[in-house]
Amino acid sequence: MERRPERYFGRREVRQAIAWAEAGGIAVHRNFDHYHGTPSARGFVMTRPFLHVIGLRPALEDWAHANGVPLEAIQPEKRRRVAHIDVFGDYALRLLARVQPDSSPSRLTSSSMEKRAGGTVLATGSVAFDYILTFNGSFRDHIMPDQVHILNLSFLVDRFERRRGGVAANYAYNLALLGHPSAILATAGADAGPYREWLEGLGIECSGLKLLEGETTATGFTTTDLDDNQITGYYGGAMNRAGEVGLADTDATPAAVIVGPNGPAGMARLVRECRDAGIPFVFDPAHQLPHMTKEDLEEGCRGAWILIGNDYELELIRQRTGRSDAGLLELASTVVTTLGREGSRIETEKGRIEIPPARPRQEVDPTGAGDAYRSGLVAGLLRGLEPAEAGRVASLAASYVVEQAGTIEHRYTLAEFAERYRSAFGAALPEALAAS
Repeated sequence: MERRPERYFGRREVRQAIAWAEAGGIAVHRNFDHYHGTPSARGFVMTRPFLHVIGLRPALEDWAHANGVPLEAIQPEKRRRVAHIDVFGDYALRLLARVQPDSSPSRLTSSSMEKRAGGTVLATGSVAFDYILTFNGSFRDHIMPDQVHILNLSFLVDRFERRRGGVAANYAYNLALLGHPSAILATAGADAGPYREWLEGLGIECSGLKLLEGETTATGFTTTDLDDNQITGYYGGAMNRAGEVGLADTDATPAAVIVGPNGPAGMARLVRECRDAGIPFVFDPAHQLPHMTKEDLEEGCRGAWILIGNDYELELIRQRTGRSDAGLLELASTVVTTLGREGSRIETEKGRIEIPPARPRQEVDPTGAGDAYRSGLVAGLLRGLEPAEAGRVASLAASYVVEQAGTIEHRYTLAEFAERYRSAFGAALPEALAAS
C-alpha cells in the first residue's frame, strides 16, 4: 500500500490544502472549534482540536486503512474531487504532533527547543497584593468543635504586612532571577501602577499587564497562627476580568506560556489560544481546582506541554477526571508532581524521574515555593536541560523562597545560584543555564 505524503495546513490555508489533496497528497487542515462539546453523527462527544484530513478517495481510503480509521468516516466534498475525514480530540492531537512536530504545544523536539531556548516565557495568572496577619496564638484554642455552627471569632493580630504577590508576578520574578526573559499577561486594578513599575525595573516585559480603571487589584488576606495554620479570604477584583485579555494583548512573542490559576474564563481562553498557535504551555490549575469540572480539567490538560501540581492537587485531578497517571499522559506530554520536603517527580512517556529536594538553609514560609519551582523547570527545559537537570534547578529555585517570608522577597545572583547548586547536588550548574 502506497503511503501518501501528509502535510499540515492552517485554518486560512483551505485552498492550499485542497490543491495538495488534488495532487495526490493527504492534507491535514486545521478546522474551527465551533463544535466543541457537541455530539457527532456517530454519537461521540467532539472535543478540540478539530481537523479535516483531505484527499482523493483512493488516497484517503489508503490513509484510513493505515491509521485504523473506518472507511464509513470518509465524507464526500461538495463540488470537489476530494473527500475528507473529520478527526478531533486526542486522536487529532496525536496527528498534529506527527504532521507539525516543531509547533505542537505538547511535544518539543530538539530542533524546536533550540529555536525557543532564549525565548520569552509569558507568565499568566493573578497579580495581587497579599495582606499577611500573624496571630500570636493557636486557632484551636479558640474554636469549640461543638459550636462551629455559630462560629463568630475575631483575632487580635501582632504583626501586619502588605506584600506584592500573585502567581503571574511570582513566575516572572523567578525567571528574571535565573536570567531568563519573562513577560506578564494579567489584569490588575489601577492601584497596581507602582507594582508594574517595580516589575519593569527588574526587566520584566509588562505590556500585557492591563490596569483596569474602576477595579481593585486581586487581594488576599491571610491570618497565620503559631502552628502555621492559615485562614485566608481572597478578593478576585480585577482578576475576575482575566478573560478579557489574550495572547494578542502583549507585545511579547512567547516561546512558552505558563497558564497559572486565574479567572476561569481567562485560563480557558489562554489554553485554547496556545493550542491554536502551537505554543507550548504549562497548565497549573492550583487553587482554582475546587471550581473546575472534569471537562474543565481535561480541556486544560489536553495538548499541554506540562501539567503540574502538588501531590494533593494531582490526586484531585486524577479523581475528578477518572484518569490514572498513564491516562493524564495521554493528554499532557509531561506530568510533574511536587512533594514538598520530599522533592518532586517528573513523568513522561519515557518513564518516571525522581528529583531530590534542595534543602533550604532555614524554613520560614513555603508560600510561593511552587511558583519558583515552575519557573526553574521551564527555564531549564527551554535551555535544553534534561528533565533531571531542570528538576534540580527548579528544586533549588524553590528553596530560596522557603527561606524568606513573602513570595518574591528573595534575591540571588547566578554565581550564588551555581554555588548552591553544586553544594546541593554535587555537580556543576549546567552550562546552558550558568551562561544566562
